[in-house]
Amino acid sequence: MSTTPPPIEQLLPIIQKLPQFSGIVWRGAPEGLGGPIVAAQPFSGSLDARVASENFTAPVLLAIVSLTAREIGVLSANPAEQEIVMLPGTGLAPLTGVGQQGGVTMQLVGQLAIGEAEGIPQPFPERADLAAAVGQALTAGLEAPTFTVAQPGRFSGPIAAQQR
Repeated sequence: MSTTPPPIEQLLPIIQKLPQFSGIVWRGAPEGLGGPIVAAQPFSGSLDARVASENFTAPVLLAIVSLTAREIGVLSANPAEQEIVMLPGTGLAPLTGVGQQGGVTMQLVGQLAIGEAEGIPQPFPERADLAAAVGQALTAGLEAPTFTVAQPGRFSGPIAAQQR
């Protein structure tokens, strides 16, 4: 019996039925976003900055303000990774340039309000509240002990964008 989980694409019909998650999702990346993109496929992030950056080794840490992600950590073979999945078609746009915060190279990214197009109001946090929440979450990650990710690269890497 294999212990390797199925690719996330195979689980997509189930994941799409889970309740939406609103909050900060972290993802390690080779570089920041240069402009708005639409995700071509699902991608994982984590509620924990340390996990997403693989102990802050990712070149850039994206703090994504999610409106419609799905929290799948409780269903995961590794629930301590606190996995969040962003669905294909998710629009993302940089809210800041790439900069340093707490010694970490990071960028704040917002999810485009796709839900509003579906008639679902999507409240976006005030910028001061958002900065405080990101700062607190980043500090918690920095203070947490080293974490070993079960599948290196699962929470980091480029986000595949749809071709225009």
